[in-house]
Amino acid sequence: MFTKRTGSRIEDPCRKGIPRTTKGLCLKLLRERFSTRQSKETLNKSSVRPELVEGFCNKLIIINLIRLWFDRLTTNGLNQRLLKFRTSQSGISLIELIMFIVIVSVALAGILVVMNVTTRNSAAPLVHKQALAIAESLLEEVELMPFTYCDPDDLNAASAVSATVGGGGCNSTVEAMGSEAAFAEQPSAETRYHASTPFDNVNDYDGFSMSGAGGIKDITGTTISSLLDGYAVSVVVAASALPDVAADEALLITVTVTGPDGLPVTVEGMRTRYSPRSLP
Repeated sequence: MFTKRTGSRIEDPCRKGIPRTTKGLCLKLLRERFSTRQSKETLNKSSVRPELVEGFCNKLIIINLIRLWFDRLTTNGLNQRLLKFRTSQSGISLIELIMFIVIVSVALAGILVVMNVTTRNSAAPLVHKQALAIAESLLEEVELMPFTYCDPDDLNAASAVSATVGGGGCNSTVEAMGSEAAFAEQPSAETRYHASTPFDNVNDYDGFSMSGAGGIKDITGTTISSLLDGYAVSVVVAASALPDVAADEALLITVTVTGPDGLPVTVEGMRTRYSPRSLP
């Protein structure tokens, strides 16, 4: 309700029930508002309508209450965040730091032990792979050799129809297991590295071996590397039947390579006499 005016002062233009501090602020601002718009001589009851004054006070009170509430809320929230930030920066104690160092040291020691064992045994796979490479290379060499009825140096080797001497077979020498000694058509015994009478048949490799210093050589007799001195090679060729293939028409080739670690690596292959008159 709009109250009476005494002199040039408006006593109580705001609603009842408003805190005194807010009322005072409302009255002060209202005076300043009217003192700038109207002179004191024209500021009287008839020139100020009650509903306008009360509406102005209501808006002013609401604005100031909201501002006060917001300031308190902002201040309280900021204080809470600062308090939370300060409490979260508590750090760790000396005991916790010592326990962390001990745990990390134990874990690191275990990792180093595993790495040491792995490093110490890392050469074993290399030895195995090298032995396997030697065995596969020699097996391929043997399998590529002819498998004929007669020794390839025999006069009838290219025309023989059976592994016999005479009667359409060999002239003098039937191909047998192991390398052949010298005979009429072959003046020297066969060896893997011989310039004129080298191995010329799968059977010739039965019982062949290489070992010792400079022992691992290629087919020309050249030492591959001194790094292979610790390897040993042996070859076994034996008759072995297959389904629908007689035992004397198929050979099982077994190549065994033993590395410096003493572990043998064995590879096997089969060779059939699919072309008995094919010469090298």
